[in-house]
Amino acid sequence: MENEIDSDVVRELDVFWQIDFLLYEDFKRNFVTYLNNKYIRKQYDREKAVKLILYFVERVRAKYKKDYGLGEVNKKTKIKLAEEIRDYYEAEYQPKFSDDEKTEAVVQAKKIRKENKSVGLNEASQKAIENVRTTGT
Repeated sequence: MENEIDSDVVRELDVFWQIDFLLYEDFKRNFVTYLNNKYIRKQYDREKAVKLILYFVERVRAKYKKDYGLGEVNKKTKIKLAEEIRDYYEAEYQPKFSDDEKTEAVVQAKKIRKENKSVGLNEASQKAIENVRTTGT
């Protein structure tokens, strides 16, 4: 039982992070931005995304434990939740670009950074994504 996936815990934590404003905003601000940057640069790897999201899963578990009480969660259950969150990211947030649009987004992000050194990489990438989505170039 210790090494089995607890589907009830997966479902409960999955719903919890989506309805908790602070966790949801943390996911969007930190993880979605980072994963989108990797995707645009053609460096996105589904398995590495799960490893990254495991850090977020630990935040979710800790907050749930603080708010409602929860015992330890085994590694397989955490990995399953991270996979669920990765799938959610891919369905809801991953940019839907052609290869030409990805290349254009990278070029625009570099141009934005060059024009304004105070703009961070994440901010420049987000602006480039918005430009490509709205203008098509």
